[in-house]
Formats: sequence, C-alpha cells, structure tokens
Amino acid sequence: MGYEAFMNEAQAEVIDSDVDPGGKRQLLRVTMARDEDLVCLSVLCPSTARQYIIRVPPRCSHAIRRRRGLRASTILPTITR
Repeated sequence: MGYEAFMNEAQAEVIDSDVDPGGKRQLLRVTMARDEDLVCLSVLCPSTARQYIIRVPPRCSHAIRRRRGLRASTILPTITR
C-alpha cells in the first residue's frame, strides 16, 4: 500500500494547505498510536497533473535538519532574545 492509499484509508487530517502554480498543496497528518505522527505533503505535478505524496518530518526542527542534510539528532544552535 502506498502513501496515497494509506492517507485516504486512514482519513488523514489536513493541517495546512495552499495553492501554487501546480495546484493545491496539502500538509496531511495521521496520528500513530505507538510512533511519531506520519506527516506528508500532497502536491500536484503541473505538467502531468499527477498527485505525489511526500513524507516530511512531523516536527519543524527535524524538517530544518533534513533540509540542511543533518541527522535528526544533530543539535542546532538556538537564538535567544
């Protein structure tokens, strides 16, 4: 079973959405009983109109680390005001 079928069957919660030139984008979440939440980004390819479901980290800090090519356990500096 792929992410798209799973997210539909699990009745994923839409936690954010917007629109870009390719169409509607949605950030979806499924709460997992014994693991971290499954969070995916649903996007449409503007040239093929195909939907893609891409898993993303459920927490902002993990997403930033992944974007920087770092492990989730890497400590990032914090900014205090």
